[in-house]
Amino acid sequence: MKVRLAAQMLSKSIADAMQFCNTLKLSQFKGCEATIYFIHLINDLFDIFNSRNMKQYDYKASINSNNRDIICKIK
Repeated sequence: MKVRLAAQMLSKSIADAMQFCNTLKLSQFKGCEATIYFIHLINDLFDIFNSRNMKQYDYKASINSNNRDIICKIK
């Protein structure tokens, strides 16, 4: 399975593009807010589980005592 391709389809840029199309009131993107939320959530989870470096920021940093509370609040 090509996880890299799935990760690209569930990335922040795809969610941002869908949000932009929704803002333009394109009929194909009417009611896509839940999908945008889902893609943002999956993108954040990919970042959390793929983190290796303590010096990164937000969800890309390794889980530690400083960011544990922020990560645990993801809904």
